[in-house]
Amino acid sequence: MLTVLSKHVMRELNLRLALAQEQTLRREVDHRVKNSLASIGALLSMKARRAADEAVQHALEDASIRVRSLSSLHAELHELEKDELVDLHSLFGRIESDLRQLLPDDLALKIAVVGDRASPELANGLLLIVNEFVSNSVKHGQWEQGGSIDIAIDAQERAWSIRCRDDGGASAEDAARAAEARGLGTRVISSLASSLDAQIDWRAQDDGMVLEVAALSPAA
Repeated sequence: MLTVLSKHVMRELNLRLALAQEQTLRREVDHRVKNSLASIGALLSMKARRAADEAVQHALEDASIRVRSLSSLHAELHELEKDELVDLHSLFGRIESDLRQLLPDDLALKIAVVGDRASPELANGLLLIVNEFVSNSVKHGQWEQGGSIDIAIDAQERAWSIRCRDDGGASAEDAARAAEARGLGTRVISSLASSLDAQIDWRAQDDGMVLEVAALSPAA
């Protein structure tokens, strides 16, 4: 009996050791991924500032925004336990801080969040919608004397919504083109809304562009 028990204990110890090694390896991989994403984002920002061609500059800035936001999402997911939900306040606090570094000094950004947590899938969708709207606003808005971009995220138990607004001088024609998803950013947003079973609405309002995406489904 002692022999059987000792073998059982050794199996348990070996299993715990293997699990500890796996967790250590995971933390190391996550740390390297985080550092790599941060380095790529910083490199893209630097290249964008040095680019002479305006189209190249915009493309590099867009890529930098996407990489930095993915880095923020990765950092949040890294801290989650299995089946745990994403802390939206923490995630979009990171995103707002990252995006502000990439925006012109006279262009204000505010992201407000109602509701604490959401599934990784929904958090990723909201993140990408914010990315694309901010990128499109910076690229197509008329920002001669500064302006603002406001994002309101509401993730409740039975429904969620996101409202994005800028005051960059959008017209009804601009809103119609966005609704037709002619550009890359608007196509991405349209695809995300479809994958999340959400309704999408573009409109020009108060000399700016407004995007609303909403779904009657649990935030988690």
